[in-house]
Amino acid sequence: MLQRKIDINCDLGESYGHFKVGDDVEMMSLISSCNIACGFHGGDPLTIERSIALAAQHEVQIGAHISYPDLMGFGRRSMKIPPLELKAIIKYQLSALYGMAWIQGIPIQHVKLHGALYNDANLSEEIAQTVVQTLIDWPLELALYCPAHSLLYNIAQNHHIEVMAEAFIDRKYLANGQLKPRNQIGSVIHSLSEALEQLEEIVIKNKVKVDDGSYIPLQAQTICLHGDHSDAIKLAKAVKNRLSELNITMESPLHYD
Repeated sequence: MLQRKIDINCDLGESYGHFKVGDDVEMMSLISSCNIACGFHGGDPLTIERSIALAAQHEVQIGAHISYPDLMGFGRRSMKIPPLELKAIIKYQLSALYGMAWIQGIPIQHVKLHGALYNDANLSEEIAQTVVQTLIDWPLELALYCPAHSLLYNIAQNHHIEVMAEAFIDRKYLANGQLKPRNQIGSVIHSLSEALEQLEEIVIKNKVKVDDGSYIPLQAQTICLHGDHSDAIKLAKAVKNRLSELNITMESPLHYD
């Protein structure tokens, strides 16, 4: 089997005050890139600072995990926000992470939207255009993590933004290529064997089994692992082992100065 590479990313730095979310310390040793919460759905200044240092220690690439301003709802509630205000909200979060990373001499590589904003940007052209225009206006080059061939993906590519096509192995897909909504039964894959099977289908066969039992094409450059559930570390270790067995290297292709 020919050796190939795949990026494994995880949403981290989501603890806030006394509320601990996930095991960032152990997870950071099992991934190649991370998306650090910027304070609007999770993450406080000390958590952000520590997450950046931890990522640097493990040579994990850093991205900004951008959300609606919805701390109480963990960023999972849609909000109707005018484009100019949404641009400011995105720039504010980007600036927070960039500034904290700059102090430590560490670059940020990418942006990934969180929760409801992630979903909305793939359904609303106005939101997608707002996100892309914010990245165009940002003074440094940043890649964008988003679903392959989604609305946001296509708009970003048309504006020459580097895009990393993202897929999930712990979430079910619908026939239209969208993730099955979390409020529907069976949307989250809890079985380790099923998650690993979906990993192989995506990485090797470039396809995924959807909710009705059929398969649709799905190519990905990065696989997301969620760090906020009880079996997150177990799944991450299993993914790392399976990739090794398949002679697939876990590595982020992003190396901006």
